[in-house]
Amino acid sequence: MPAADKRRQVANGAWYLTPIVIGNIVPIATLPIFTRILSTEDYGAWALANVYAVFIGGLAACGLPLAYERNFFQHRGSRESAQLLYSVLAFVAGAFLIGALATWVWSGPIARWMIGDVRYGSLLLWSLVTTGLVSMKGFYLTFLRNSEAAAQFARYTIAERLAGAVLSLLFVVWLRVGVIGLVFGPLLASLGVLAAIAFRFARELPPAFDRRLLAGALRLGYPLTPRTFLGVLSKNFDKYLIGQMSSLGGVGAYSVGQRIAYVPFTYATALENVFMPRVYRQMFELGDRGGSSIGRYLTPFAYASAATAFAVAIFAGDILWILTPASYHGAAPVVTILSLYYGVQFFGKVPQLTYAKRTDLIFVLSAVATALNVVFGVVCIRLWGVSGAAWGVLFAGMLSVGLGLVVGQRHYPIQWETRRLLGIYGLLFAAAAAALVLQQSAMVWAAQLAIKLGLLAAFALLGLRLGYISRENAGMVRDILLRRPASADPVEAGASA
Repeated sequence: MPAADKRRQVANGAWYLTPIVIGNIVPIATLPIFTRILSTEDYGAWALANVYAVFIGGLAACGLPLAYERNFFQHRGSRESAQLLYSVLAFVAGAFLIGALATWVWSGPIARWMIGDVRYGSLLLWSLVTTGLVSMKGFYLTFLRNSEAAAQFARYTIAERLAGAVLSLLFVVWLRVGVIGLVFGPLLASLGVLAAIAFRFARELPPAFDRRLLAGALRLGYPLTPRTFLGVLSKNFDKYLIGQMSSLGGVGAYSVGQRIAYVPFTYATALENVFMPRVYRQMFELGDRGGSSIGRYLTPFAYASAATAFAVAIFAGDILWILTPASYHGAAPVVTILSLYYGVQFFGKVPQLTYAKRTDLIFVLSAVATALNVVFGVVCIRLWGVSGAAWGVLFAGMLSVGLGLVVGQRHYPIQWETRRLLGIYGLLFAAAAAALVLQQSAMVWAAQLAIKLGLLAAFALLGLRLGYISRENAGMVRDILLRRPASADPVEAGASA
């Protein structure tokens, strides 16, 4: 990769990483406060309300987020960019409004079925409203990301996450409104940021609509709508099973562990914001000939993604001990196991089937993943309780990702650097296995810490040997962090591209 392009990629990575760092530090910093005010049952209710909101929100979106991301690169003129953006936004806003009205009318019965108590009806409704605002804001952020306007993307995201955390503290700690304060904070923050970004776009990219572009996006996206149901079921069936087979408190402890384990996935998403536009461009510009360069290009991102999963997996017990009261400490194996799951999800971010317009196969793969999650979830929870839910997710996830890679390779072959990837992920899984053994041992903490630091050093040495950790790269990152280059205006850049 040319030096200028490499520097730009690192600069964009720094911008995308900044909101992720803040978005992880703030919840981690507030977790000791919230977990000492809210019970495990409160966290369980909040987790199940989010499951409902994501499910209804996914149905309302009709697969348009993925369709818009792909079609952005086909309609990049000023007028067509505006028509595609606002047409998709109008459809999604209307669909969310219908879902919110239905939830408001039947909130009691839905809360009784989903959470087990009609008192949580308002929690369901406001969780859905928040999800709707975040979903609509996501289309604007996709525009910025695909325009490689990383600085503007980061500023809006940082503003939302800081405001959401402060407002949540206000509602939960000062006003003492209970668990619904975890929803009110992000709701108001998302509303404010959405209003600001929409106003700015409206001035520089005036609203315009086109039924033809919306129909094209829907044709690509609607096959993914059933996948939404399957995806939510697949990703959240573990919580529902714990609630049915254990307790609402068990769901809460598991959800806190999952929240910590999710950190590697958020870092992988930050990396995705960097590599996804370039991967799409190589696909469109080079066709099938781009597979070789894409494979080489993605391996360093795989290492960076696995590095965060590596750190969270081995230090899971220490993180919980520092951040939470004793009632949550039993979730340490959950954190380690789910870190592995989120680590391998990197390979699910490569858009081979989306580029090939095979959204029908994405649906089939989602159905298979759901079936695997149900089967492994039931069996593993019966065998090992709350930790078994994490094992079920990992086993099903690895099989699903493997199957997705095989199918994706048939429609857009990528020449992966197999030996390097096996070294990276082999060391990740070996370190996680060692961490699980240490969590069950009576070894003194100092000796455990020495082993964990040794494992971390081994992963760093692997990065040195592969050339991903070097003086050149470190110096580039340092220079960019100390003196970031000015970025072009994102709306104008995207409209004129």
